Amino acid sequence: MTSLPKLVFSIILILVLIQSGHAKTSTENLIVEKSDILNLKKSTEIEEGDFVEDIQVNLDNFVWIVNLKNGPFPTQEKAKQIALALKKTLGLTLAGLLKEISIVRELKSPKSKNFNQAEFSWAVNFRLGAYNSKDKALQIVQKLKITQKSPENVFLTRESSNVKTSKFAENVQTKVSGEIFLTREVNPTKDKTEHLILITTRSNSLNVRKNPSSSSPVVASLLKGSKVPHIEKNASRNSNRNWFYVEYSKGKFGWVSSSYSKKIIDLDSRISQQTNLKTIIPEKLITGKAPTTSQFRELKSVVAFLRTELDKIKSDKTGAIEARNRARAKLEVSITTSNKKIRDLQTKTASLRAELDKIKSDKTRAIEAAHQANVRALEIARRANAKAKEEKLASIKEFKSLKEKSSAEIKDLQTTTASLHFELDKIKSNQAMAT
Repeated sequence: MTSLPKLVFSIILILVLIQSGHAKTSTENLIVEKSDILNLKKSTEIEEGDFVEDIQVNLDNFVWIVNLKNGPFPTQEKAKQIALALKKTLGLTLAGLLKEISIVRELKSPKSKNFNQAEFSWAVNFRLGAYNSKDKALQIVQKLKITQKSPENVFLTRESSNVKTSKFAENVQTKVSGEIFLTREVNPTKDKTEHLILITTRSNSLNVRKNPSSSSPVVASLLKGSKVPHIEKNASRNSNRNWFYVEYSKGKFGWVSSSYSKKIIDLDSRISQQTNLKTIIPEKLITGKAPTTSQFRELKSVVAFLRTELDKIKSDKTGAIEARNRARAKLEVSITTSNKKIRDLQTKTASLRAELDKIKSDKTRAIEAAHQANVRALEIARRANAKAKEEKLASIKEFKSLKEKSSAEIKDLQTTTASLHFELDKIKSNQAMAT
């Protein structure tokens, strides 16, 4: 009998430890709290690289739509008031861009007429577009985010460029018109089993889509490893096992592909519920009465269950630590490899840079040597030409001098010859006379 209070105290201590320490430690950095669900990225951009499904995408056949959604609101009157206030705000914010903001009177409600009024709420929606330019649409998104308490209420969607949107897009070159409409939506109820959806995509992120179809517009993206609550909206919508309906942001819901995600159990919630359930048993034993056999068996089953859960938590913690260590080791190896590659590239770059500098230096010296050789060749040619000219002039002068001298000598010879002829003729004449 003296061991029974100790046993009860041990059970309570184990429960306290599970609630305060072990349960939290085993899932630390693994499970996201409901209030810490991954928000949209800062720019809320939907990049082409975010698509991980095997879809043939032709950018020329898509347009961009600016969306704003507020809600849920309990009554239609409240939603109408918000719609009117939103119209005024948009008229001031986008005065230079919008031709007209219309409020559509036709309300979009669920197709089923057999529903409980308490299960539905109202939402105010604003749709602007279509834009052929994503950059232009993002400018509008940034303007609208400033006016909203929750910037994630404003987001872009990309839709197929059908005939309607194509004609609409042609008319938005100068002015754009938008519409505000109310929708009546089912109040999502979270899965009582407290399941989470773990994003296991091979890419860095997974797209969240408006409807369970790969052709449905993308409303957000979740990073790989994120865990978000699984929402059980209704049996008909969850009949498609290829998609999970999740709460990707507070009050925001969408669909993710089950091919790139999986359902896991929220250990914190399950342990908390089981703890609250099982802690009633020790209170029955503090009455001073001896426990019955059934109570003792129930107590033993509680202890066995708690030990099993504790072992499972320790196992999960060990597995998480091992996974973290493996990831850290892999990261260190990757960092070491990257650093080695960087050092090798730096060494190779330095070597190539030195070789390039040497080539540039050799080229500069070769150019300088060629230039100097050209200068010397030109100087030699100039001197040779000058010397040739001087020699030519000297030879011309010498030729003229020889010519003049020859002419004088010829004249002298002619004079001498004439004189000799005269003397010869005179001698011949004298001889003739003598005979």
